[in-house]
Amino acid sequence: MPGCSFAQRRHDSAQHGPVVFPGAAQRFDPADPQERLAAADPLGFLKRCRRHYQEHISDYRCRFIRQERLHGILTAKEEMDIRFRENPFSVDVRWTRNAKLAKRVNYVAGRWAKNGREFARIEPAGLLGLLFPRGVKRDIHAPDVRAAARSTIDRFGFKNSLDEIITNCESAQGHPDFALRFIGSGAIDDRPCLIFEQWLPRDGPQGPYPSRLLVIHIDREWLVPTGWFAYDDARKLLGSYVSIDVEFNVGLTDEDF
Repeated sequence: MPGCSFAQRRHDSAQHGPVVFPGAAQRFDPADPQERLAAADPLGFLKRCRRHYQEHISDYRCRFIRQERLHGILTAKEEMDIRFRENPFSVDVRWTRNAKLAKRVNYVAGRWAKNGREFARIEPAGLLGLLFPRGVKRDIHAPDVRAAARSTIDRFGFKNSLDEIITNCESAQGHPDFALRFIGSGAIDDRPCLIFEQWLPRDGPQGPYPSRLLVIHIDREWLVPTGWFAYDDARKLLGSYVSIDVEFNVGLTDEDF
């Protein structure tokens, strides 16, 4: 997995300088047809990636590596085994390293819904897991559940990630602090990727967007964001999200969730 720190440099609304970090080893190659498309129309390229996903992918398994800044503190890297299905929307998360409050979270849209609220089954980590071996049902939007991660489980998945990137681009277009561009090629877990930068207008943590800068790695073959790295206004890491060992269309059923 490439590192995600980058050199400090001056940045203003008139000129978005390229971010330098390990993993963006090569610049734009105009002889590469895929890179030409990405450079000519970055937003259009991401929309094509979303269409490809919608047309070709129904479920997947992967290893997921996450590190987030929560309440001002950068947490340890967590590793998880993920099972994901689009319809019905289903996510099964099993921690394999650095579990915090839960060792497993299982969510299927509508399965445990009550009074307009969506619930997930959570198997607590540590001593609480001994007290509740069958897990507990929790509202996925409850304040303490939301405080445990930067996003809720119903926003997980490659398509949701592309949706968020595209929606924020469309919302911020025309603002002087907005930019989206293709910056070159790199790799996630030795798989070739195309790398994009998304700069969003943001004034502190209460700003309208979740990050100031998002560095997005799109797998060249799969056309999904297997790595994205979010930074705040001070260029501090807010979140690092990497998917490896991905297997698509494995035929997941209700028994897997």
